[in-house]
Amino acid sequence: MIESVSIETIENMLAPRNTSYKLFLMKYLVENISEQKSVFSFKELSCGIVAMAWEYYEKYYERFTKNDRIYDLIQYALSLNIHISIYSSNQDVFEFLINSSDKEIISRLRQMSACAPYRLLFPFVKEFKLNNLTWDKQNQKIEELSQHYEMFYEIRCKEIFVHTKWIKFICDNRLLASQRVNLIIKKAYENRKNNLC
Repeated sequence: MIESVSIETIENMLAPRNTSYKLFLMKYLVENISEQKSVFSFKELSCGIVAMAWEYYEKYYERFTKNDRIYDLIQYALSLNIHISIYSSNQDVFEFLINSSDKEIISRLRQMSACAPYRLLFPFVKEFKLNNLTWDKQNQKIEELSQHYEMFYEIRCKEIFVHTKWIKFICDNRLLASQRVNLIIKKAYENRKNNLC
């Protein structure tokens, strides 16, 4: 069980991956965790993932990997021709998504949070050997473990509750954490074509 609160632990949470969800989830959390804000709904996290990815979509305009569905959601949202464009700010994209009543957007956001909040905690649960379980059983087990061990956050009722140590660490080291996450994202995008079909 990982107990250290450090930049290295953040890096461990971001690997391995075959989609960009964990990258943008961590970017959203690093930018938004504060002493006043430590509880996030799964819907908010999904909107945050897409909002953080928006600028990369504008720059690269292609799928991150074959399994990544952020691209599809962005394409669909843009096809609606309402209020947002590829040049919209992260905040505008977030507000558009969180307030959307479009059933397709709601469904795609729900799919985005089906695994990412759980997979970010993998380094904390490696010793429990969850690989033989189906993904939904893995999620259930990770949620249970997060309520009994102090990880990055606890998962309950489709919300995450960031632990006090991590709130303090992020607040005290936000710039360094943000720079490190952005560097990992940059390198991942530079290498992304190796994963495309």
